[in-house]
Amino acid sequence: MPDQKTDPLTPYKNAVLPLPDRYRRWHLYGAGLENVGAEGQPETVSLQEPGPDEILVRHDAVGICFSDIKIISLGAEHPRLVGRDLKRDPVIMGHEVALTVVKAGENQREKFTPGQRFIVQADVYYKGVNLAYGYALPGGMSQYGLVGPEVLQGDEGCYLLPIQETTGYAEAALVEPWACVEAAYHWTHRQTPKRGGSFLLVTSKSDVRWKMTEGTQIWFGEGEIPAPKTGSAYDDVWFYETPTPEVFEAACSKLAKDGVAHLHFDKPLARPVAVDVGRIHYDAHRYVGPTPNMRSEIKGGGTAWFVGAAGPMGQMHVQRALQRPNPPARIVGTDRDPARLEAMRARFANMAAEKNVEMTLFNPEDADAPDLKTLAPEGFDDIVVMVPAPALIEQAMPYLAQDGVLNIFAGVARGTMATLDMSAVAAKNVRVVGTSGSSIGDMVMTRDVMEEDALDTGASLAAIGGMNAFRDGLDAVKTGRFPGKTVIFPQIEDLPLTPLADLKTVRPRVYEKLKDGQFWTVEAEEELLREELEK
Repeated sequence: MPDQKTDPLTPYKNAVLPLPDRYRRWHLYGAGLENVGAEGQPETVSLQEPGPDEILVRHDAVGICFSDIKIISLGAEHPRLVGRDLKRDPVIMGHEVALTVVKAGENQREKFTPGQRFIVQADVYYKGVNLAYGYALPGGMSQYGLVGPEVLQGDEGCYLLPIQETTGYAEAALVEPWACVEAAYHWTHRQTPKRGGSFLLVTSKSDVRWKMTEGTQIWFGEGEIPAPKTGSAYDDVWFYETPTPEVFEAACSKLAKDGVAHLHFDKPLARPVAVDVGRIHYDAHRYVGPTPNMRSEIKGGGTAWFVGAAGPMGQMHVQRALQRPNPPARIVGTDRDPARLEAMRARFANMAAEKNVEMTLFNPEDADAPDLKTLAPEGFDDIVVMVPAPALIEQAMPYLAQDGVLNIFAGVARGTMATLDMSAVAAKNVRVVGTSGSSIGDMVMTRDVMEEDALDTGASLAAIGGMNAFRDGLDAVKTGRFPGKTVIFPQIEDLPLTPLADLKTVRPRVYEKLKDGQFWTVEAEEELLREELEK
């Protein structure tokens, strides 16, 4: 290990190296990869001094997310960018960021000093307006950036979260996507109606006796659904007995954000019903039965099925399940990409064996694919869907065990309907849930678990690149070229996009620091940066 006094990494980490007059950053001028950069390259701009209420930061590592691909695909039509003229005011992308303070403005010097390291909770709110980092606010695909009051004094406080000096830049940048994974297992819902909320009672019994509250309306299943006494939708819809499928669908269409449908059925529905699974994911709609089922965590010792398991996010879910103190006894992972399945098997087979977890990975379209009923005769305790396809959600739900949880992790758009047997919510006490994004609390929890060595966020890294490789990295994520996450190191300009296995020939000294020749480590990162600084 190099001596701290002579190690070139020490002044870099402490942010005492001279600052450049100019630096490089990427701009997005419109939809499509052809609009990333100027003729496919980052641009050189002048370094600006921070204003009194700003800090100047150095971006050290930036993860590329499929959310970035949505920005590329939609351009100015993206919901967070509607109305923005990208030709005149381009986006600087990158929201999975690890950064270092290099200079503080006059009013920020008591709080921020050079060398302090942070990650960013990207979903920034300032004066009630959403100004996400890497969307409305300039993001991490820039070697340096100015961070102002929107982030430092936002509606929820400061959106910069400190990290330890020993934490790697890449593993820190990957806290943001990992926080989204963690959030998927910390959902909650009400089992009782919202206090003071709007309430719709659905019944066919005109003589029903019900303790009426101020916000209650009753619908007998005929004619128009009565309007809520407050607002435009209902916080709770309560089915007093089994309705017709048509009545069920109509009533549930009136659920508000965070709304709950209470299924007190006396018999099964006559048929499967159309359910807006997009609103389960984005608006936290919940369907609950008469018996509480509040289990949100993967069931220890149970059976879990991950649909779309071999993609970057799917592998993170499987890795998390394997690293739980009490993992499932059996994990089934399905994916249609045989190469990614093989890469996943190589990455996690030893981990599964060490934890005594039986792991079965296969392509469900193969002729010799195992039968899911044979793998889980009593059904799956947990099914997590990583593919935004209603058909896969429909196929998965019948395989739920008693008290099972179907987690819609993939971002299916609002208005996406799936035909589901919702009678199982009442009869088998199953839950269909979904979450979107993460909160500051999720980020803090994930950071803490990582820094306690209970979660290896860096193990999800599959490829790295320097600043000039960002556009290629976007294409790689879009096409699913790598089985795990891709991270860009903005302070390294000329490193081509490189899968970790290829470091053996591209950067052999870095490769030697990988764990088992395939997992990223802080030591590998330090060697990579040291090589760059020694040039």
